[in-house]
This record gives sequence, C-alpha cells and structure tokens, in this order.
Amino acid sequence: MDALGWHKAVVGGHSMGTFVAQEMATRFPRRVSHLLLLGTATTADNALLRGLQQEVAELQDPVMRNFVYEFQSSTCVGALAASMSLPRIVDESMQLPARVWKLALQALVDYRPANETPDLSAINCPTLLLWGNQDEIFAHREQDKLLRLLPTGKLQVLPHIGHGLHWEQPINCSRLMAEFVTNNP
Repeated sequence: MDALGWHKAVVGGHSMGTFVAQEMATRFPRRVSHLLLLGTATTADNALLRGLQQEVAELQDPVMRNFVYEFQSSTCVGALAASMSLPRIVDESMQLPARVWKLALQALVDYRPANETPDLSAINCPTLLLWGNQDEIFAHREQDKLLRLLPTGKLQVLPHIGHGLHWEQPINCSRLMAEFVTNNP
C-alpha cells in the first residue's frame, strides 16, 4: 500500500482469508476503510476442520482428484453460478501438493492472532459479514459472536447458500459488498 501511495483500502477475505483481513484490521486499523468478511468466524479451530485436518494429514502426492472434488463441492449446497466452473476450481486446487494442503490446514486450525487476544472491538471501520445460512464450516453462533465483538459489524445472511457463497452467488455477493462500501462511508 505504501509503494502505491494508498493510505487506506477496503480489505476483505473468504474463509481463511477472513483471518488475514481481521488481523490486518486489528494491527493497522488506520489503513482499513472497510472490512468485508465472507464465511468467517472468530476461530477455525472447530470439529469439522479438525476432522478435515486429520483427513488431509493422510494425503500423499499426487493428491487424489476425488478428494479435491469432494472437498471443493462440499462447500456449496446449490449449483454454482453459471460463471463458475467446479472442474476449473478443482483443476486449480490440484496444483497444490499434499504438503501445502497439510500446512495450510494446520495453520488455519492453529491460527491465533499475534497478541493471542485480538481486540476486534478496536476495529472501527464499517464491517460486513456475509454468511450463507447453510455454511457447515462456520456456524451462525460464530457470526453472532463476531457481531458482539465488532462494534460496526453488520451481518447479511444469504438463504440456501453454503460456505462457498461467492461461488454460488458471485453477482449477488459482489453487489452486496459494493453497496455496503458505497452506503457506509
């Protein structure tokens, strides 16, 4: 941002990326104008992801296409938007060797903010939580917990959508994020 001369930016992420975005907003609050969190939580240390971590621990190269397909398709409950391609998503994910799958999941489940007790209440920029009400990775109670911690947080629940909400409804998600940023200066 400094190299580009940007003082502030809209920061967002999906799933694992939401923890990066939360960390940035807590560590550099003056640099974040808006925070957009899709399929998020306060922690990724939950039973579902610990189970996935155990499964991933057994992966070997080459990673089986069936595993990647099952994982990626399980994040959605409905059909992907016409602009999205599950085979392409799987092809891209197939480029990751087993060690990257293992390290990424380990880092996600083990993630703790730098100061161990993130003060999310210090985030004072407008914050949007987009969550699919059929997200099996991060529960509704996590959204409620975040809303209690984020003084400027707003939750937008998308019905009949899973964790891959931006794959199921990319246009709607983009519209909701753009409207949020525009209407919350």
